[in-house]
Amino acid sequence: MSAPTSGGGPSPRKMKKLDAEDPAVPPGSDSEDENNEEYDEDNQKNYKDINSIECDIYALDVQLSREVLKVQEKYSKLRKPHFDRRNVIIEKINNFWITAVSVTPKYILPMKLSIQLHK
Repeated sequence: MSAPTSGGGPSPRKMKKLDAEDPAVPPGSDSEDENNEEYDEDNQKNYKDINSIECDIYALDVQLSREVLKVQEKYSKLRKPHFDRRNVIIEKINNFWITAVSVTPKYILPMKLSIQLHK
């Protein structure tokens, strides 16, 4: 996982560079090494925390997908009798589909076919 680049503050690399340029901390000093170790440990903990949260979000997304699928299946079953009844009536009408297609505006039909082909 890469470090977040937005947030308004300097990036971790920039922070290291700024720390290295800090005249209060001479290069190669023990306090610079302690700061870097502390900074790295803090970042590692933060990245692990972010990763844990992302895993929780992913688990909720999976649960959501399952619930949505259940609802879709439920309503598909509820709609089926209505579609069946409609199809019985359509079968009784001579040339229904020819008439339906011929009176559909020419700009709508390609859109409907395109949508159906992409589903």
